[in-house]
Amino acid sequence: MNETNEFVLESPDGTVDCCLEITGDERSPDYSVTILYPHTVNGRLLSEVYIYSLDLIRQTGMYQFSDPEAVHPKVLALEKQLSAAIGKQ
Repeated sequence: MNETNEFVLESPDGTVDCCLEITGDERSPDYSVTILYPHTVNGRLLSEVYIYSLDLIRQTGMYQFSDPEAVHPKVLALEKQLSAAIGKQ
């Protein structure tokens, strides 16, 4: 099963565009998310691109980054919103 879903999240810096790719099978789903985080340089709005793989942590019932130390703090702050968006897929 390969499926892609696009959605937006709100951050302190503005609207974050996300593209979630669902791979694997129903018993062992894998998720990869591409995040376009808003970034302003010299008055021009640009995007910072982040690509991460997410793992389902069954004990907590939410999706969490597999290696939170490797995730940019701006993106890590979106983890609960990402988890909720994935849960709605």
